[in-house]
Amino acid sequence: MTTSTRVMRPSAYELFSPITMQRVEQHYEGEYRSLKSGGFFESATRSLITRPAIGSRATMVGNLSYRTIMQSMPRQTTTAAAGFVDPRVSFSRLVLQRFKEDPLVPKPFHRIPISLEAYHAPPPTFQECPKEVWDGSTEERLCTNTRPTSSDTVANQCFQSMRRVDTFFQTAYSTVAVEEPIHGNLMRVDIHDPEAFNNAFWQPSDIRVHCGDVDSSVFGQPLAGNPEVIVHEFGHAVTYYSSNLDYMRQSGAINESLSDVFAITEKQHQAGVRAGAADASWNIGEHLIAGAAAGDSLRSMSHPGTGFRGHSIIGDDDQVGLMSEYHGDQEPVDRAHDYGGVHKYSGIGNHAFYLAAIRDGGPSWERMGKIWHLALKMSQHDASFFDFARETIKASKDLGFGEPIAHIVAKAWSDVGVLSCLSGGVALEVPQQESEGWCW
Repeated sequence: MTTSTRVMRPSAYELFSPITMQRVEQHYEGEYRSLKSGGFFESATRSLITRPAIGSRATMVGNLSYRTIMQSMPRQTTTAAAGFVDPRVSFSRLVLQRFKEDPLVPKPFHRIPISLEAYHAPPPTFQECPKEVWDGSTEERLCTNTRPTSSDTVANQCFQSMRRVDTFFQTAYSTVAVEEPIHGNLMRVDIHDPEAFNNAFWQPSDIRVHCGDVDSSVFGQPLAGNPEVIVHEFGHAVTYYSSNLDYMRQSGAINESLSDVFAITEKQHQAGVRAGAADASWNIGEHLIAGAAAGDSLRSMSHPGTGFRGHSIIGDDDQVGLMSEYHGDQEPVDRAHDYGGVHKYSGIGNHAFYLAAIRDGGPSWERMGKIWHLALKMSQHDASFFDFARETIKASKDLGFGEPIAHIVAKAWSDVGVLSCLSGGVALEVPQQESEGWCW
């Protein structure tokens, strides 16, 4: 188990590492100082400024708000593409939501009874969950089950992604994304949200996903329009209602990794490709990153740390894929340090899943996806990488997949350094302590 003096319950589970977002903030703060010292705001010239698509909610930057800036500028002369914000005014909307860090003991929650039969039974009759897409800046409801399209292109893309999420979890795992019967299992996404600028997050307090508009110098498309982003964020909801993994250090890295696992398995399910196929993608958020010297993805499960490289603003993807590179237990547990590196170290779990899935060779959402999903439901809130690896091996046996699959799973965790292997030919046993060895 992960030991700690306090348990972090952030108000939101973010798509991006806050450390990466700090680089964006620093970039915009530099622009702000430069433009202010150059008399940009006092200038009477008709500068070509594109008004952000999100509306005019004020956000303070120093002593100047977005509303003040826009009121001081001439009327807009161009129209922003849906979901994008002009880089020259985006500095006025840094990361607006300063996420709360709540050092609380784990909240009691109702663990849904585990049914192994459900993993082998035919999917139950599909019952579409209620879905809503709202404009987070105007509080206007844009799309619903009965009105799935609107004049907002990003809203339409987001709603279709939500349908994919709903279909996937019910079909593959016989569950719903938001297991909240009090609210009718409602799936809701707020887009153009000023509090999620250049980011996306799942927020348990209001039971919804928030997606902001983006700066085209960082992103190549709106986050709300990317299916993997939507699956990833609702994946946090699945984790929240399954075992509520602590969002810190190893348990937090597993939390983040599971959302990537859900995103990649849904992506391959949608494409109808097997894990071992040459055309199977293992990149999360492909084509989302704009302007990097190499790579255009948020993360790579096959080669952690290569999602993007050499970006002028956000730098390099800092994920690692080996336990030998893990130092989260020595890092502070706060948002400034990504709660002990939950995004950085999620690459360890991501790479283990990738290795297991390609060696299995079949559809990733079948055996390996079910193993990881069951392991999540069996895990304690403070599970370490070792704890979770042990649960995946146990799950492979509980699901009746047999010794060969259990060996594949164990080998994957061994290859990323979470488990150790001893030579010999004895049958694989599920270890109870980290000092115990592994054989295949």
